[in-house]
Amino acid sequence: MIGRAYDSTDGLGLPGWLRSDNPILEAVTAAVLPDGLLRLDMSYQPDYASTGAAGDHNLLYLDDDHRVFFRVSDDTIVFRWNADDLVSAPIAFAALDTLVLFVENSAVRRRLVVDGVRVDGTIQPAIAGLDLPTYSGILGGGASVDTATLLTLDPNVKTFCQLTDERTLVQMGDAPGNRNFRDLMCTLAIQPAIFFDVCTGLKAGLELETAVGVQLDLIGAIVGLPREGFTDVRYRVFLEIQTELLLSFARDDAEWIGTIPNILRIARKFITAGVGGTITYTPVHPYGFKLDLPVVLTLAEIKLLIRFLRTAVYAAVLGWFEFPVDADVWGSASVVIPGAGKWGSASVAIPGASKWDLVITT
Repeated sequence: MIGRAYDSTDGLGLPGWLRSDNPILEAVTAAVLPDGLLRLDMSYQPDYASTGAAGDHNLLYLDDDHRVFFRVSDDTIVFRWNADDLVSAPIAFAALDTLVLFVENSAVRRRLVVDGVRVDGTIQPAIAGLDLPTYSGILGGGASVDTATLLTLDPNVKTFCQLTDERTLVQMGDAPGNRNFRDLMCTLAIQPAIFFDVCTGLKAGLELETAVGVQLDLIGAIVGLPREGFTDVRYRVFLEIQTELLLSFARDDAEWIGTIPNILRIARKFITAGVGGTITYTPVHPYGFKLDLPVVLTLAEIKLLIRFLRTAVYAAVLGWFEFPVDADVWGSASVVIPGAGKWGSASVAIPGASKWDLVITT
């Protein structure tokens, strides 16, 4: 990433809200700016010395009026928000020195802290209403040409004690008795804060796109879809479909009301986009439709696909599905078929009879 790396010490790599779009490292703007307000804690190592920067280096970049950057003209860190500058004292550093930075523009304060030295400024309005980019540059973006290595990046840093102080107790003064009550509230907030941190860590560590092995199994347990022997690659696709179906009930657009394109899209995704052939949807009375797939599926896959499609078609539409079935050869009344399957009987035991493992009801 041309020096713009995320050296996570936990071995999990990039969290879900951070991505590498070579050569720029980017963060999801909504994660960095909830409600258009900013609280960001960052540590990084510049590849240049304070006296050797090629130009102003953007450390967080949304646009020219909303960014945090190292200004080469006076060796300062500038927190520019709504075109209003909050400027640190001049700093001196060598290449690969570790710099620690905290910026905040919340409902109660505006603050810039560089290596422990704090500068307070005038609170700026939230910028949620602006046309913000989906992703914000981290240690780059805009006209920056210098590079650095990102060590840590924590968006929306706020303790439960601070939340209590700013919301629940915002009108309480600083008299000694009041401070005792604030301390009590802070103590009571520690346990839910720990729980919150654990949940946040789980979410960051279980991104479906990068999860493997037991991580996928855990996601499957959350969304109610056991692995049942599928490989990571297939299981990840099935989890994506299951997640879409679970979230579909919160949608009100036409794509999720049992339409034909929706049925075909799920079927195509299920058999994977790289598979050739035509998926055929045919209206058939009285079933509603008939679906033909160009691939051979196992019985376990057929069962799962029918489950997905029955969930997707929740507009009381019946379906008739035809699938080529893997590894099943049926006999013939006129030709001898080697290895043909045998049907069972309700009255006579048939040795080696084939057994179907699914029952479909509507």
